[in-house]
This record gives sequence, C-alpha cells and structure tokens, in this order.
Amino acid sequence: MIGRSLPADPVRRPLDAAFSYACHRCRRCSHDKLIQVNPYEIARLARNRGMGTTAFIEAYLDEQPYLRRGADGACVFLGPEGCTVHPDRPLVCRVYPLGRHVRSDGRVEYSKLDGDPRSAGVFGLDGTIAAYLADQKVEDFARAADRYLAVLQRLYDSWCAAPPAGADGVSGSSAAVVEAQAREDLAEDPPPELLDLDRAVAEHCRRCGLAEPSEVDARMELHLAAIDAWLDRQH
Repeated sequence: MIGRSLPADPVRRPLDAAFSYACHRCRRCSHDKLIQVNPYEIARLARNRGMGTTAFIEAYLDEQPYLRRGADGACVFLGPEGCTVHPDRPLVCRVYPLGRHVRSDGRVEYSKLDGDPRSAGVFGLDGTIAAYLADQKVEDFARAADRYLAVLQRLYDSWCAAPPAGADGVSGSSAAVVEAQAREDLAEDPPPELLDLDRAVAEHCRRCGLAEPSEVDARMELHLAAIDAWLDRQH
C-alpha cells in the first residue's frame, strides 16, 4: 500500500504495470470534474434513465458533450450513496483514478491522475492495471470510445481535405456559387447527428428500410455505419 493522496504521476504505464485502488465511497471524485461523454455513453445513460438520447441530451448535458453539474460542482448523477447510474457510468469514471492514453500506433497506456487531496481512496501495488480495469468492466466502453475516436478522425480528415472557398483560382462570384452549392448539398444530405444516437439511427433505418434494433451495442454499430456511409457519399 502506498498511501491515500499521492500526486499525479505522468508516467505512462502498460496494462501489466502493478496497480490497485480501493474506493471508500467518499464521493469526492464526482465533484468539479468535466465529464465528457460519447454517443455510446449517452445511449447507455439514457437507457438507464428510461429515456431516449434526444431527451437525455436536453436534460443532462451542459456545454455539450459534458454531463451537467450542480451548483456545488457535483455530477448530476451523484446521490447521497454515490453514483446513481453506476452500472452505466462513462469510461472516464470507470478508469478513475487512471488516465487512458491512446497512442498513434493504437497502443493504450495509463497514467495516475491527481485526485482530490482529501480522497479516502487507497492506492496499492497488489494487482495490475489490467485487473483493475477488468473489475471496472471497462472493455465495452473502451471499444466504443476507440470506435468513435476513429470516426471523429475521419470526419476531421474529410474537413481538412475539403478545398476552401476561393481555392484553385475560384474567387468572387464563383466562390459564392461553390459555397451555395455546398450548402445545398448539405441541405439535401445532412450529416447524421453525432451525439444524438437515437435520432441518427432512426433516420438511417428510415433511409435504408431497416428495422431499428433495441440493443444499445447494435444501435451503436448502425450509428457508426450511418456516419461512415455519409462520409463515403462526400467523395
């Protein structure tokens, strides 16, 4: 055991590095944090609350894509006994007090975060990072995060590859025509909703004549397929 409130350690560690952490439910980790959520996490939390993602985004997201916080800085889902959505908590909450870092070659490493100095959590070395993450049931959430990161990268690459107005000698009224055509194309074929998974899946299934699945992971696959299909149509 190495103690209770160690400072952040920026060293990146592999999955087999020695690590353990015992939470004592002091709830301090759920205060004053910007908890970013991806579409899969929004869908999981929405189902937990018995609602669709459209209503969830309106009710629980603030400065999208972050979970809303109360006046005391607490996560909107923090209750007297702890997290009220614990089975569906986001990836960043599951890996805490670790930070997850995806390298350009796809390798994933972890670092220790700087937690609240009053935290009752206890760090140790009697396990591994891999064992800790398995206990927190990280796998499905990490896979979804990596899938959405890849599609965001593709969206960014597509945006970077688009020629700016006025490029290649196009200027003045000609540039205006190009911009007007681009707006018209987007109006006819708008990109799928990125955060609102339910709305995007409903539109994709309507377009393709598919029945909507009920299971969240299957809906995520359709959401990613809708974004990929839209990107393919832009080339």
